[in-house]
Amino acid sequence: MIIKNPLLIAAGLAVVSLFLRVRYPEFIMNTLNVLGKPASPAGLFALGFTCHLPADKRIRATEARQALTVTLFKLLVQPTIAWLIGTYVFPWITGG
Repeated sequence: MIIKNPLLIAAGLAVVSLFLRVRYPEFIMNTLNVLGKPASPAGLFALGFTCHLPADKRIRATEARQALTVTLFKLLVQPTIAWLIGTYVFPWITGG
């Protein structure tokens, strides 16, 4: 059901918070900013994966394994490759 979607709930709470001009402490805003940066891509990925499945179909083990493999690749392998390239191919940019 669309009302139970956490992305929509968060967006609705944000709109209400903006409308009421709620002021949050700086440490809360900093924490939410750090947590919020990867939340949008992760949420869009999850939403796309969910939309790919028919409503009455369950995720099979092979599909879950594929999703886990892709997620781990994007979270571990790609940043490691980017760090290695930045460190060893372009050392003047990173100060190394």
